[in-house]
Amino acid sequence: MTPYNSKRRGHTATFIDNKLYILGGSENGDAGKAFFYIDFSVPFNTQNLIVKDLSNINTVPEHTFATSVKGGANNNTLFLYGGFGPTSMDLVYIYDTIADNWKIRTTSGTIPSGRTGFTAVLGLDGQRVIIYGGYRDGKPVDSSLYELNLINYEWRIPKTSGKTPASRALHRANVIRKYMVISFGKYTYEPPFKLTDMNLTKI
Repeated sequence: MTPYNSKRRGHTATFIDNKLYILGGSENGDAGKAFFYIDFSVPFNTQNLIVKDLSNINTVPEHTFATSVKGGANNNTLFLYGGFGPTSMDLVYIYDTIADNWKIRTTSGTIPSGRTGFTAVLGLDGQRVIIYGGYRDGKPVDSSLYELNLINYEWRIPKTSGKTPASRALHRANVIRKYMVISFGKYTYEPPFKLTDMNLTKI
């Protein structure tokens, strides 16, 4: 069975140059190593999608519930961070869609704790990845924003103003104009602790 024909959750999906790159996850949410893309550059129908399996070049450990963003000089690079699996996912994994290879970068600075269920967006200058929230060991991590410089791969906690959003996981984050908009989410895995607020942070 090809990766595309397998049910999955806990994966990442990153749209770069008319290709949707799917990485990790599995049918039951356990750690997985599948890596493939669906080609949207040509006319298609949902019964006959063009899929290319890249699992044979995937050097990222088996994982689930990581997060990814696209960036780089020409906006054609995939950056992956976080999630969990049999091995640590505290490094930054970088896939060059042109050279078709993976690199691993060790980071420095104020490094965030390993986490799942968090979000990441690309800064307006294209040289920063900003992450927020998530779980670790079943509990929400601290409510700080963490910013990764894509030039020197140094983490820092940027200065923000206004009220800091409550710590959360399984939320969503989007860049709208000059703001990172954080919406909804949960305090814990348990159903009653849902959040209904939305927060804007200038980036």
